[in-house]
Amino acid sequence: MYIRFKRHKTTVFLTCDENEDLELVKQRLADAVNHPIATIQLRNINNELLDEEKTMNELGLNDDHEICFVYKIENTADDWEPIEIEKPNSSSTSNSQSKHSKK
Repeated sequence: MYIRFKRHKTTVFLTCDENEDLELVKQRLADAVNHPIATIQLRNINNELLDEEKTMNELGLNDDHEICFVYKIENTADDWEPIEIEKPNSSSTSNSQSKHSKK
């Protein structure tokens, strides 16, 4: 199965096994985004922290599931950024296509 990890405008697709611990998947995500694992939290779309010791199956995560990831705010004891997922803007897409087609 594959899982989509989202933060701001970034989406990372990772293939996962249903019996794999979320912590192992988080390590692969940290490698993919070149960010220390200790400064990443995984949350569901309702902003609930996911238990990294559980397997994907135990968490009820299945194919094409979406997980949000947030970073620890620098120079704070234990503050994390809020979930912010930017959706693509169809008008900006069509504008960029228009600009390219004029060249």
